[in-house]
Amino acid sequence: MIYLTFYSDHIASISKTAFNFKNNSNKSMTLILRNNNLNGTSFEIGSLNNLKRPTELILGVNPNLTYLDQNIFQPFLDSNVENKESTTLRSFKFEGFSELESDSTILEGINKVVSELITSFSSSNLTEFKS
Repeated sequence: MIYLTFYSDHIASISKTAFNFKNNSNKSMTLILRNNNLNGTSFEIGSLNNLKRPTELILGVNPNLTYLDQNIFQPFLDSNVENKESTTLRSFKFEGFSELESDSTILEGINKVVSELITSFSSSNLTEFKS
């Protein structure tokens, strides 16, 4: 298991190339983007498309992140059956995910998807633990 943690790093955007991994891997990764400045438009289209490994994305405690755009997060969820997103869902809207109103399993799946994103980070902000 690999953990990438970006906690309270003031990250406001995730570029299309932020997580372009070169090689495929079966090693699971957890990407933690808690307590940053992310919002519904922080993620460029394609920013989660090249993780190339099972990924759990944790986005909790981003107060301005009030919705997830289907164009960004659905390809992430579809790219690997093990991909997950987790956020705090107090006043959360899922734009473009009309099925969510009637299917709580989709909501649970989306809540385990937001773990691998970030444009401007320095190697000093990167924490990796292997088990």
